[in-house]
Amino acid sequence: MSRSNRDHANKQHRPMVEDEEIAAQLEALLTPVITRAEKPIGNWD
Repeated sequence: MSRSNRDHANKQHRPMVEDEEIAAQLEALLTPVITRAEKPIGNWD
């Protein structure tokens, strides 16, 4: 009887979205939040 553990299989999954596209989406989401967090609380829009 052979023992195999499929949890440790070498998976060759490649994501559909490219890294550059993910980075652009994250930047678009996070830039306004970071900019706002850098301002003093009394100066928020």
